[in-house]
Amino acid sequence: MNIELSICIPTYNRMEFISQTIDSVLSQIKDNVELVVSDNASTDETMKIINQYKNKHPNIIVHEFPSNMGADKNFQKVVELTRGRYCLLLGSDDVLKKGAIDAFLGNISESSADICIYARDRCDVSLDICQFETWWTINKKELFFDFSKQEVSDYFNICRSIGGVFSFISSIVFKRECWVDVGNNVAYNDTAYSHVYRFLKILLNKGTLKLKQESFVYCRLGNDSFLVDNEPGKRIALDIDGYIQLSNEIENENDKKAFLKPLMIRRFWYYVYLLQYKKYFLNEGEYKLYRNKIFFLLEFNLYKKILTLLFLNVPPLFNLLMKLKVLVLKLLKIPEVSM
Repeated sequence: MNIELSICIPTYNRMEFISQTIDSVLSQIKDNVELVVSDNASTDETMKIINQYKNKHPNIIVHEFPSNMGADKNFQKVVELTRGRYCLLLGSDDVLKKGAIDAFLGNISESSADICIYARDRCDVSLDICQFETWWTINKKELFFDFSKQEVSDYFNICRSIGGVFSFISSIVFKRECWVDVGNNVAYNDTAYSHVYRFLKILLNKGTLKLKQESFVYCRLGNDSFLVDNEPGKRIALDIDGYIQLSNEIENENDKKAFLKPLMIRRFWYYVYLLQYKKYFLNEGEYKLYRNKIFFLLEFNLYKKILTLLFLNVPPLFNLLMKLKVLVLKLLKIPEVSM
């Protein structure tokens, strides 16, 4: 039987969560669906757990790098090993909801879009508290875009966070042929966003995209694998450098501005908060560099630039506001999400 969908799990040091992730796939896997796992030279017992599953389920495709190659090369490798017409990159700490695979297959059959992107449930580390999260400003349950007839800005302009422009891997089902046609760009190999490059190029190459305001994945927060050396300043740099670099792939200025705007909409408060604390950056020069880059991005949200300048100059006021925000989230039992 031909493989219609490949579930691809790139992983590194996820012994605490990998079993739950794999179980969520195996519990609903079909004859036309395969599971592929690539381990990036984990130093804990992640690979031992994966091999236990492989022994029980020989059809699982498993790969192990002898040394850590970085997240981007692991993403590329796990997709390279697939046979499916479509693929899903599933984070190795995330969990598919019941019925997710049937929903994915149904949408593939219905639309044949190059990319199908979904919402998510964002959860705490234990997955006990979850909240539905959408990436878009629209009320419609679904939309289809054909970029041979529409501008890419038509899509970017309805995105309210970078999840809508492909930062979150576990909510995107994509056509493998399109991924391969774009190919790897080595300039993105150490950005953590090489997958975004491929998806962006699919759109720029006049591809098609379907968005669904449904969630089929539980996203586990509070254990960000890209939080470099536990220094939030470096995490800021990862996002900002990655998306500014990606924006240079876009020739049309209106499309470029529309692409960058979601970077500031949802993460604005996080960036402003960190800008008050130079200790999060390596040195004064690095701090000024990223402060300037954030102000550059805020040109796409002018009123927020004014707020930023105000809060940076009056830190106690901003700190009080942040404390009130945390209090409200606790009262509403909503998990605090910074990234």
